[in-house]
Amino acid sequence: MESKRWTLSVIGFSLVVLLLLGLIAFIIDPHMQYRITEDKYLLYPSFVIPGIIKNHNYDTVVLGSSMAQNFNMNSFREKLHLNPIKVTIGGISLSEIKEMAELALHQNKFDGLYICLDLALFAGRNRERSFFPEYLTDYNILNDYKYLLGYETLMRVIPVNIALTALFQAGVELPEKYADRVNVNIDKLGDWHKEHLFGKDIVVKNYKSSAYSTSTPDTDGLYERMTAEIDGFLESYIFQSDKKYVFFFPPYSALYWYTTQKDNYFDIYMDVKKYIVNKSSDKNNVEIFDFQSMAEICDLDNYKDTTHYSADINELMVDCFKSGEYKVNNETIYNSIYNLELLVEQFKIENADWFL
Repeated sequence: MESKRWTLSVIGFSLVVLLLLGLIAFIIDPHMQYRITEDKYLLYPSFVIPGIIKNHNYDTVVLGSSMAQNFNMNSFREKLHLNPIKVTIGGISLSEIKEMAELALHQNKFDGLYICLDLALFAGRNRERSFFPEYLTDYNILNDYKYLLGYETLMRVIPVNIALTALFQAGVELPEKYADRVNVNIDKLGDWHKEHLFGKDIVVKNYKSSAYSTSTPDTDGLYERMTAEIDGFLESYIFQSDKKYVFFFPPYSALYWYTTQKDNYFDIYMDVKKYIVNKSSDKNNVEIFDFQSMAEICDLDNYKDTTHYSADINELMVDCFKSGEYKVNNETIYNSIYNLELLVEQFKIENADWFL
C-alpha cells in the first residue's frame, strides 16, 4: 500500500508540474501560436513565423530568402498602402516557401503575396528542407503538447526571454548588435543589415578569398530540372482571382552574374527566367518584376558579398513596386535580360584590372 501510494503521489506530482509548465508556456506563448504579442523577443524565426501567419492582422505577405529580409514593412504601408507581414528565412527552400504560402492561403487573410524568386531555389538547393515543426503549422490541438512541453519552448526560448526581460526591467542595456537581435518587433524579424558591412573593398576581398562564394550547380540537364521544379511550384498555388501575386527576381551584383557566365550557367538561368514569365503570362492577377537589370548591380558598394545587397536596394525595390518600373511580361523579359547582359559587360570592362 505504501508503495502504491508513493507511486500515485509521484504520478500526481508529475502531472501537476507538467500542467503548470504547460500553463506557463501557454501564457507566455513564445512562438505566438495562440495570440500575437508585440515587442516579444523574437529569437527563433523558424518557430515564430507560423504563429504570425496564423494570428497576425495583415492583408499582404512578403515571402522569401535573405534577399527579402531587409524590406522595411513601414515602406509597404506608407508607399503601397498595404498592411504586410514579412515571412523570410535565410536560404529558404522551395518546401518552406510553399508551406508558408499554403498556411497563409488557409487563413484567407491576405489580398497580396510578394514572393522572392531566387533562381538557385529551382536548381535543387535545399529543395525538401523544412525548418518548421509540423505541430506549429497544422491545426491539430492534440499535438500542441509538443509545443507547450517541448525542449525548445521550456529549455531555450522561455528561459532566455525571462532573463532578457529581467535585464531590461533592471535597466541593463545590451550592446546594440545584441539588442537589435533580441528585442525586435515583428516587422524586423530576420532583418540583418545592421550586422554587416557593405562596400566594394569587402566584396572584392571576399571574392578573392572565396568567402561567401555561391555554389555552382551541375549544368548537365539543369534547364530541364529547373523547369520541372517551376512547373510543380507554380501548380502548387491556387491563383485565386481576388488575390494579387507578385513574383520578383532579386538584384544580385554584376560580379555574381560574371561568375555565372564564367561557370557556364548564365544562359540557362536566363532561359529559366523566360520560362517563368511565359508560364505566368496568362494570369491577370500575377505581376513579375525583374530587378536583376537594375543599374545599381554594377556598384559593389551596395553589397556585402556577390549576392546580398543593402537595405537601400530593398527600399528602391519597394519604389518600383509602386511605379511599375522593372515589371516584365512575355515580351519585355527579353529586353530586361539584354540590359543585364550589357550591365555585366560594362562591369567587366570597368573592373578588368582586378578580377579578369
